Order: sequence, then structure tokens, then C-alpha cells
Amino acid sequence: MTQQQRPWRHLGLTLVAGLALFLLLLAGMNQGAIAAGDPRPVAGTPATAQQTNDPDHIGGNDLSHEDEAEWEGYVIARPLDGFLGQWIIGQVGALTRTVIVDSVTDVSRFNGQLPAIGTTWVEVKGTYLTNSVIRAKRIRPEHYEKGQVVVRLRQGVSPEQFGHDHELELTASALASANIVLYRTEEDEPTTIGELMLDDRVVWAELNYIGQIPEPEGDPYRSWKWGDPDTYLNQAAFGQINLAPAHAAGVTGAGKVIAVLDTGADLQHPALQGHVIPECDGDTANNWAQCDMVDDDNLPQDEGPGAGQGHGTHIAGVIARIAPDAQILPVRVLNRNGTGNTFVLAYAIEWSVAHGADVINLSLGTDTDSIALSQTIESALAQGVVVVAASGNNGDKSPHYPASYPGVIGVTAVDDNYIKASFANYGTDAIDIAAPGVGITSTIVRINDSGAVESGYASWSGTSMAAPFVSAAAALVQQVMEPQPAQSAATVTVAQVKDRLTSTGCAIDSVAGNEGYAGEIGRFIDIGAAVKGSEGGSAPYCSALNQLFLPSVMQ
Repeated sequence: MTQQQRPWRHLGLTLVAGLALFLLLLAGMNQGAIAAGDPRPVAGTPATAQQTNDPDHIGGNDLSHEDEAEWEGYVIARPLDGFLGQWIIGQVGALTRTVIVDSVTDVSRFNGQLPAIGTTWVEVKGTYLTNSVIRAKRIRPEHYEKGQVVVRLRQGVSPEQFGHDHELELTASALASANIVLYRTEEDEPTTIGELMLDDRVVWAELNYIGQIPEPEGDPYRSWKWGDPDTYLNQAAFGQINLAPAHAAGVTGAGKVIAVLDTGADLQHPALQGHVIPECDGDTANNWAQCDMVDDDNLPQDEGPGAGQGHGTHIAGVIARIAPDAQILPVRVLNRNGTGNTFVLAYAIEWSVAHGADVINLSLGTDTDSIALSQTIESALAQGVVVVAASGNNGDKSPHYPASYPGVIGVTAVDDNYIKASFANYGTDAIDIAAPGVGITSTIVRINDSGAVESGYASWSGTSMAAPFVSAAAALVQQVMEPQPAQSAATVTVAQVKDRLTSTGCAIDSVAGNEGYAGEIGRFIDIGAAVKGSEGGSAPYCSALNQLFLPSVMQ
């Protein structure tokens, strides 16, 4: 693939569930195939690495020592006590390369600090020893693409003419329908960005950031298992959040639209039928043109195979159970491996607001503070749209965006005993509320062993899974707080919804196991109390524990 042909690169805007471990597991399962040679990313698909050697060599038994190699991906494994030795670098599709770092390898960009496993994106240059082993001349961390800028031009502006005016090489249209384009520059990238922002034809300009999977070393994915409809409908988490009183009062999210910006949704899943907004439900003759912003078409199907497949479907299933009369607007912004671009996400938020979203669920994130993303979210909030985001699974206070932006409801995860999950982020700057996020059973889609698409149910853990509990609750609160037209023309503000959710929650700081997190994990969501507007209690005396949870039956 030549540089001109190379498609725009996905940022590390990634699922907040444990993809790093999933990549490692897949790499282990496919080790034999990798040793025998594996294919390149298919031309025309979003790639996260490029090889400059002859593609005909791929799959052969050996490669010339003169074959130049370029490889980029996440650090899956490395020596524990220094830089020298064997590294495993993984990327989209769970492809991996073994990288040999020796005494002549340039590692200066690490500044003596060993990179975190599973959270650091690196670039490797060297020579192929075999089709899957590279001797590195250089290995370095990457934060953004060198020589690239991403620009959203106003509608009607010619990307070619704009590039000519600023001496930029037009590389690709990242999202043609939104006039978002990728340019190559020979100048300093941040300086170029500053100059472009002075041009009235520019909506925004951004570096082509490469984020990082926000995962710790460890196993936040360990609770993955297959489930069934009854487990999904009647799991303890729905009793824990005190859902029954809201439904008994007829508060089910009617009239509300919840946008799920993720990997899409399984549009054929039986549990999601009737819950997805008709304009993005898979009827390609009637769907809106941009429900899928990865393939830039109108079919936001949760695709696979890939490490991220089923993530958006899982999120949608939680929302459908809590707010069954709300409409889910699935907008595909992440590919099958759970990666995407912050600039496409920014546009998707704007698009969702324009298409009627009342709540936006973002079970994704990046460690990079993006101006385009923050400004778009600020605009959405100003228009009365509630934005809910997962806080990240680093298990620390590190900033995670968009959860750390002002006005966004940042969600951390707790288990069924109200104890903060070991992987869940915390901190007063990013966490507003806690919700169930350990072993949550919901809808899923996968490619089975015979290659067929299969709808089902599975259990996942992560702050990704906690966020939709809050997004759905926000829709219920919006429904119950809205004044009747005959009484007032006033609308419910984002601040009012956020305050209702957080103030009526259950205090969990004093729960055994949460020592050291006082004031840093928020209250635990109590939907029954939020709907009634009553103050929440304190665990283990939360109102949810005193309610009889009535099981449901799948129709």
C-alpha cells in the first residue's frame, strides 16, 4: 500500500472494555497462524499499520534481511527489566509481530521509561528476519501522526483548493459527507494547525492523534461468558439500581432518544427489535445517510470478526432494558476492533444532536484532550443534550476524555456489593456517579465458528458497561421532570438532570472495600429515587435494597 493509497488512521479512541487483554488472548490463540504468515490489512479498510516490503513475501517461509519493515501497534509484551530482548506488538485484527530490540536499536524517545503494557502505541522501523519477526532499528511511542493534520471544512469548500492555498497535500477524505479531510504537511504540525484555524473556511483543525487503549495490566475482561435471555432480563444489577419503582410508575423513557456512539448495534437482535429508531434500524431504503460513520453509509450494523464486535450491541441492550420506550439511535463511530477517530466522534455528536438525541452515551474514550471533541460536547450540552461517558479502566485518576470534560456525566463501575471495581477509574475531576459494571449480561453479536452472524447474550465488565445504566436513567429523569405544556414552556436543563441523578444516589464511600475513595467515586445510581426526586440513602440501606425486584419474562 503506498502512502497515497493508505487510508486515514484510526485514533486510539477505544472501547473502555478490556481490548488489550482480548488482543493478547487472540494473539495467543493464533500464534501458529502468525508464525506461518498472516495477511496484511485488506486494502481500503482502516489500517493501523503498514508494511513496505513486497506483499508477495507475506505468507512465505522467509524474507530477505534487506526487506525494510514498518509496524505500529500496542505493546502486548516486552522484557520486564529493560528494553533489550523480545517485544510483541499487536494491532487491529489481533495481528502481531515479534520485535527484536538489541543494543543498536534507537529507544531514545522513551526517555528511559519502559512503556506500559497494553496501553502504549509504538512505531517500529527495522528489517524483517522472517514474515513475523522484525529486528528493530528504531522503536518509539507515538502520540499523533507525523506530518498529518485533520481539518473539517465548511460545507461547499473545495478540499483541493483549500489544500493548494495552504500548500497541503490532500491525502484522504476521512468523512466525505462531513467534509472532514486529512492533509499531509511538511511543516511543524502544531504550527500548521494554528495557521489553519485563522482561515474562515475551517470549522476546526486537529492533529491526527493516536490515543492509547485505556487499560491496565491485568484482566478486566475476566468475567466474559455467554448468557441467556432470562439472565439478561433478571440480573441483580437491575434490582441494585432500584428500577422497578420507575417502571411501576410508567416512567419508561417514552419520547426520548438515546444516541449510542459505538461499534453500531446488532440490528437483527430479537431483544432490540422495536427499540432502535426507525431511521437507523437497518432498513437501508429509509435510513439516514450517516448512521454508520466508519463506512460512511446508512447501515450501523455491529460488524465482526474483531476485538470490539458486540460492544455497541451490549450497550444498547442495557439501555433497552432500563428505558424500554425510549428510542436508541445507534451511530457507528468505532470499527470492529473498537477504534475510531476523535474528529469523527466530534462530528457524530453534532450529527446526533441535529437528529434529535436527548442523551448521548459514550462508552469509549481517549487519553488525548481534543479541542474539536471538547467544543462539540460543549455545544451539545448547551442545546440541552445530556452526555454520559465511561471514566476509563486504568484503575487510577488519569484524565480520560470525554468523561473528564465539564458538564459530562462521568461514570465509574462498582460490583454487586457497591465496591469500586479494581479496574475502574476514580477522582473528583472525572467521576460524577457510580453504576454496575462487573459481570453485566446484555445483548451481543458475534461471528460463530461456521462464519455465520449469531445474536446472543454475554457478560462483560468495564466502565463501558456502567455508562448505559446512567444514560438510560437520564432519559427517565428527563421524561418525569419535563413540565406539562399547559403549565410551562420551560425545558429541563442538563444541569438539572445531572443534579437529580447525583443527589438522589446512594452514598457508598463508607462501604467496606471503598476505603481511600471518599468523594472520588460519586454516589451509586438509584433510579427509583431519581424518578421520585427523593434523597438517596447510604449503603447498605439504599432504597434499592428494600425493594422487591419483580422478574420479567422474555416475550
